Amino acid sequence: MVLLSLFFPLVCPVLARIRTAPAAILCAIGAGTIELGIDLAVYMLQGRINLFALHAYGTGAALPNWKNTLLLWIVYFSPFCRVWEFVLGCCLAKLHEAWLAQDFRPSRALLDIAAIVGVGAIGWVFWFTAHKPPFGAAMSLFDIGRNNIALAAPIALILVAAAQPVSSAGRLLSARWLVFLGEASFALYLVHIIIYRRFPVVRWETASQLLGHLGALALAFTLATCVAILLHFGLEVPARRRIRSCYQAASLEQRRRLVRLGSIGLAALVGAAATYALRDAAGDAVTQSGISVVSATYGGNCRWISARGNATGAVAAACNGKDACTFSAGTARIGDPAPGCAKEFTAAWFCKGDRTIRSSSAADERAMISALQLSCNAVTREE
Repeated sequence: MVLLSLFFPLVCPVLARIRTAPAAILCAIGAGTIELGIDLAVYMLQGRINLFALHAYGTGAALPNWKNTLLLWIVYFSPFCRVWEFVLGCCLAKLHEAWLAQDFRPSRALLDIAAIVGVGAIGWVFWFTAHKPPFGAAMSLFDIGRNNIALAAPIALILVAAAQPVSSAGRLLSARWLVFLGEASFALYLVHIIIYRRFPVVRWETASQLLGHLGALALAFTLATCVAILLHFGLEVPARRRIRSCYQAASLEQRRRLVRLGSIGLAALVGAAATYALRDAAGDAVTQSGISVVSATYGGNCRWISARGNATGAVAAACNGKDACTFSAGTARIGDPAPGCAKEFTAAWFCKGDRTIRSSSAADERAMISALQLSCNAVTREE
């Protein structure tokens, strides 16, 4: 988020030239298209990217390890991809400004339809994600897009509708307490992960455990919101006023110099980040002969949020370094992440010198007594 904010001085001169609604809409479409194009390029080149991640950083950075993969970093955490959502938001602000200048007021029905479509699209993404198993040895285009543009585009529709006070969304979101929380949302975005990580992860299998899980989330959210409000009014607002007063007091030449220095500083920061990321990427981190387990999940098809990666340690301990390994979920004491569900048992591994990630699965009600055979010569399944 900090890097995205540093991009603002670079795009501001371009956005300042947008004065009409069509220009703002074209700019928004362009930003979305560029991000979709990046997603498509990552989708087409993911094999090469994944291979680089394996050799540069080891199996922990490769699919289908869902947590720290290089592919996931590129499409979700990297500012070079997500910055276009930032530009999209700026374009929507210019669109709203142009509409105010032209006294253009879309009909309430049209705005409500846009908001409903946006909410429906977001709901579909979350519903489909919740019912879709975690990505395996490859990410689909939906797996990539759901981390950025698949949510950014429908949110844009909601924002366009909510910015008009005549719309139902605009009236609802104009409530003072929501505006108050919205002002502190940037600080909430920055601190919520820090606070969430202080709370233990609850593996819910029963209704009572689910209630405990939801209670912990509610407590963490309340605490994060309070901290965000304090940071917003105690730090963010005073800093914003200070920066604006200094910028407004500066001459035109000083402002141009500031933009140039900001561009140089941003380029230096990006270069330093790239150097840091690649400093350990010169050699082959996968030095172990035989099997190197990337990920293993038991019951990921039932409750993937709680289950994914739950068997990685057990399978890695049993199979790493071997040329072939037969592993049974029933003998590993993994536990039952979803009682009553026909669980799938999956494993993915990498063999030194190979250019692909191999995977195998047992997807039936007998997965608990099925055995997966991991091999650097052949991929088979035994029951």
